Parts: sequence; structure tokens; C-alpha cells
Amino acid sequence: MATGGGYTVDNESFCRLYRFVCEIVPKPIRRLLENNSPKGNVQNLLRNSNTQIQIMRTKGILQNQQYMLLHPPPGKVFDIKDWDVTLLCNIVKNVCNIKNRSIKVALEDLRNERNKLSHCSAPELTLADFNVRWTAVETSLKVITKSLNDQAFETAINDEYNNVKTGPVSVQPIFDILKTHIHVYQNVKTS
Repeated sequence: MATGGGYTVDNESFCRLYRFVCEIVPKPIRRLLENNSPKGNVQNLLRNSNTQIQIMRTKGILQNQQYMLLHPPPGKVFDIKDWDVTLLCNIVKNVCNIKNRSIKVALEDLRNERNKLSHCSAPELTLADFNVRWTAVETSLKVITKSLNDQAFETAINDEYNNVKTGPVSVQPIFDILKTHIHVYQNVKTS
């Protein structure tokens, strides 16, 4: 069944989940990373963890383009907001000293969902699949937001993803996400 703009309900379900995972999920993971960095400085954490980062590269956990985001070449600016869910989760899991197993599992689940969305062959989800996958992402995200001990931040994140779930569907935020990731990776490749 087509909706406004020629999209089906299944396309809209995919778009909503994609926005949730790629637009909202990174925010609490960034906060978790900053909270686990010396004085909140992620660059210091990365410098102090260079051996672990090199091991991640050797094992194929960290690709060259991702490494360039961690250590931009001269003339490029370090910006954690350029990191996608996969990179954020991999750095938190492998560099930060997270002891809480629930957080580690949540990070792995979020990374897996991001990868499923990014590597799918068709941008559509049935309503049943959407509900199952949305609930799984929401549950994992709540593990992380609760661990931050910041009720105002947790409420703001909840409001954001509830708006994405129930608000009007717009393709513009999705295009903005895609353009940002394409731009970031093109800049890294040309360096």
C-alpha cells in the first residue's frame, strides 16, 4: 500500500528504524565514550590506547577509513560526530574499560542492527519486523542511557526516538545522514 510520496508502509518502517539507529543511537554511545575518556577527552583516550587500536586494525575490526576518523591527517578536523554506530561501538567495546556485561551486549546488538540496515538489499520492513527490531534497539539503547545517570538526557533521547517512531516520515533526514557519511568517507579517502 503506497503512502504519500509513493512510499509503502514497509518503506516508511525501514526509514523510521534507519533514522533511529543512525541518527539517535550514536548520541548516547558518544556520551558513554566521553564519560569513559580521561577528563571527557576522546582524543586523549585514543592516544593512550594506540596499542589496542593497532591490534583492532590488525584483526580487521578497524578499517583504514575508520582509523582515519580516529586520527585525521593534517588539515582534517577530529570530530566524533563523524563516527557511525559501528565505529563508536567498536571503540567503546575494545578501548574503554567497560565491565558491565549488559552494556557490552547492548553495544553489540546496536552495531549488528546498524550493519543489517546498512547492508540490506531492499529498504523495507513489514510492520511486524519493524516492531520486533525497534523494540530490540530501544531495549539496548535504554541499557546505555540508564548507565549514563542523566535523567534529562535520557528523557530527551526517549522523546527523539518516539518522535521518529510516530511523527511524519520525511526522507530529508535520511538523505542528510547518508550525505554526511558519504562526505566524511570521501574526505578521508582523499587524504
